[in-house]
Amino acid sequence: MLDTINLNYQQLAVVESPVSGSLFLSGPYSSGKTSSALFRIRRLLEEYPANRFLILAPQSSLADPYRQLFTGGTLSAHTRPEITTMSGLCRQSVNLFWPAIAKKAGFKDPSSPPHFLSLETAQYCLGTIVDPLLDNGYFQSIKIERNRLLSQILDNLNKTAINNLPISEIYPRLSSISTGLENLDIPFTQAQECALAFRAYCLEHNLVDFSLLLHLFSEEVMSMDLFHKYLFGRYDILIADNLEEDTAFTHTFIRRTIAGFKSSLLITDTSGGYRTFLGADPKSAYELKEICDVHFSNDDEIGLTADLTKFRAEFRTCIRKSKTSNTFRGFPEGSQLHTYQFYPQMVIEVARQIKTLVDAGTAPKEIAVLSPYLSDSLKFNLTRSLNELGLPVESIRPSRSYISAAPVQALVLFGRLAHPGWQMPLTILEFRHMLMEILPDIDLIRADIITRALFVASLPENPLRPFDELTNADLQQRITYAHGGRMMQLFDWLNDYLGQDLLPLDIFFQKAFGELLSQKDFAWFDQPEAGNSIAKLIQSIREFRFFIEADPGSSPGSAGLEYIKSLQNGLIPGSLFYPENPAEAVRISPAFTFLMQNRTVDYQFWLDIGSLGWWERLNQPLTNPYIFNAGWDASENWDYAADFNHNQDMMERTVSGLLSRCRKSFVAAAVEVNEFGVENRGPLLQAFQNYLRRSYKGAAGA
Repeated sequence: MLDTINLNYQQLAVVESPVSGSLFLSGPYSSGKTSSALFRIRRLLEEYPANRFLILAPQSSLADPYRQLFTGGTLSAHTRPEITTMSGLCRQSVNLFWPAIAKKAGFKDPSSPPHFLSLETAQYCLGTIVDPLLDNGYFQSIKIERNRLLSQILDNLNKTAINNLPISEIYPRLSSISTGLENLDIPFTQAQECALAFRAYCLEHNLVDFSLLLHLFSEEVMSMDLFHKYLFGRYDILIADNLEEDTAFTHTFIRRTIAGFKSSLLITDTSGGYRTFLGADPKSAYELKEICDVHFSNDDEIGLTADLTKFRAEFRTCIRKSKTSNTFRGFPEGSQLHTYQFYPQMVIEVARQIKTLVDAGTAPKEIAVLSPYLSDSLKFNLTRSLNELGLPVESIRPSRSYISAAPVQALVLFGRLAHPGWQMPLTILEFRHMLMEILPDIDLIRADIITRALFVASLPENPLRPFDELTNADLQQRITYAHGGRMMQLFDWLNDYLGQDLLPLDIFFQKAFGELLSQKDFAWFDQPEAGNSIAKLIQSIREFRFFIEADPGSSPGSAGLEYIKSLQNGLIPGSLFYPENPAEAVRISPAFTFLMQNRTVDYQFWLDIGSLGWWERLNQPLTNPYIFNAGWDASENWDYAADFNHNQDMMERTVSGLLSRCRKSFVAAAVEVNEFGVENRGPLLQAFQNYLRRSYKGAAGA
């Protein structure tokens, strides 16, 4: 891949810079920064083996170019570098130095190994603390779901950790929020109390959640001379990319260690900073140039047309509503703004426009359909419309829990069906819903007939009746012998399983999916998206089971039931999915997800630009990622003005980032009435209207 790239003079300056020393490279997206890094790695490999490299990225998918460099080709013969995230490095280090730090850190049993908590197990443990408090009246003054409450308490802990703040800062920071009418002082105090109780619980039981992991690394591991000897005895080269999407914690680590590396390259995207809601600190990232020997700036954006570049600059002034001396001349060639009366009309017309592009020779993977959020209804309707036109679709929703995926929900219902000892029988509606997911080509009426004829919830063991025992010929014909045969397969498989020793839930799901539900007669045959979701479910359950079974007091087989109960209580699984290679399909995703994939396409479709989702962040009453930023003045209030300014800045960054990732043209689609029947007039639509007004004035004055 690299052999086909011709470097410009700015990139060559980075590659040919002396091997020793620290380099800081900045520039906008698509200016060739990562390509410069890859070529520089090639040069460094002439003097250092690959296993002497430490390569850091804020999330695993952003390190894909570096993995690909060492996969296949001539470089695959080298030893492999360490390619990881900061949390991965922290976990590896804390685990390694645990005997030296556990007692000092305050763990009750420092001689025993730690249990590292995933998001799922952290919620489970926090729930054991919060549930009794909820029963005693905690958080009564605020309306919030249990799962959101737990996730926001954990988020407060994590945000203090990545900004090197003590837990005691949670209440003072939260109390600076003044954007709501209700008084949240009491729930803020209770959130602080729960966070402190959870930290004490972790120390008591040798548990390490994400926030405690960072604290242990920063306060204990990093203070040891032995760690620094280990670090520099193992690595000579540091490469850190996309630092604008990483946290102040990572930047502090680099500041404290960069002098020990023989060579380092730090890279930041000056147009990035999309992960600020997750704690990213682009300002802190850019300040790292002060500790580097040489600063390079790649200014030329590769592949962006002059029309799109000009439009991007002009459109920014429309978002900010600032004055400009530019004469606006309309949209770039091929780009359009369409207004539709209703949401379904927009979906159908966008699908037709995509079909026209593909018929004209555009590869489906060069088309991205983007929205602020990808709801189930939008995903379903757009996917169906594109599939009906013969177009393949790839949908990516990492912010949408895979637990919400229909195949996962159906498999969980099947798990309850196969474990009558759990005392969690299915209702008629649940069983019918399960059938509609696992049986191919079945409608609601036939699923209801099968349910009423073959499902008997009161049976003590197998609640299914065999199809071949039906004596009503008319009923058999209404069910059809095809579906009847599938129901017999379900009955026989379930009967065999119930006659054996019960398996752990993750192994049960693996067996049920592999032996039965992914076979040719069932709906998940040759369905990779269903397989991906179910694989993540199985991995989540397996990690949960290992955690539960590590407790000597746990009963055998209890992990599966505890996991299902946790799901019913609103467990938020932590697994995110970013495909390593784009499929040969039209890509549908939330705009932020697309930005974080660092991929460019020829055509983009922006849906429902009047939605407030393009502008405002999700409402989280008990947390705010920005007030925990180390650069935030805790004596100030986060008020409506601060919220407005942040939303404006993020919308400008989002639009600019999307345009930087578009080679040819975009289509902005507005609807007069959205999918919820509401008229939308959000700030992004207002910016487009402002742009049109300025364009008309420019045309009139020409």
